[in-house]
Amino acid sequence: HDFQWSRPELAWEPEYDRALEVMLAGAYDVYLLDYRLGPHSGLELMQTAIAKGCRAPMILLTGQGDHAVDLQAMEAGAAGYLVKGAIDAPILERAIRYAIQQQRILDELVETRMRIAESRESERLHLARELHDGPLQDLIGARFHLGVLAGMVDGEPVQAQVTMLQD
Repeated sequence: HDFQWSRPELAWEPEYDRALEVMLAGAYDVYLLDYRLGPHSGLELMQTAIAKGCRAPMILLTGQGDHAVDLQAMEAGAAGYLVKGAIDAPILERAIRYAIQQQRILDELVETRMRIAESRESERLHLARELHDGPLQDLIGARFHLGVLAGMVDGEPVQAQVTMLQD
């Protein structure tokens, strides 16, 4: 799919709690989080938002490249990690485009997994009904008839064979 900008809207939330509210409301398609947020970090905000159900992609912005922070961001669920001093318009546009596309793919994967699970459950229920209404009923009927037969037959060896078949 070709990615096209409609009219991008940017908003800045200077407070952690308000930013979390906006994220949980699903107000935007992607979130850029500064690593330094006063008493909190962008990683904390990301982890909290994800834990509370935010599904939009998040890109962590930092003042300087730090491999450990980059790995933490990735493990926390970041769709991207950018060093503020190295960002220009094309790099930012590409990071946002990739993050949104990655989220679309992940959403499709989740939807596909749900459809597969529903299909499996439906097939399991169908098979259970088929077994209950077909072969299982036939086996119960055969066992009943073998019980009747066992009561009609004299002789220990024949009764033992019928009982074995019944079991």
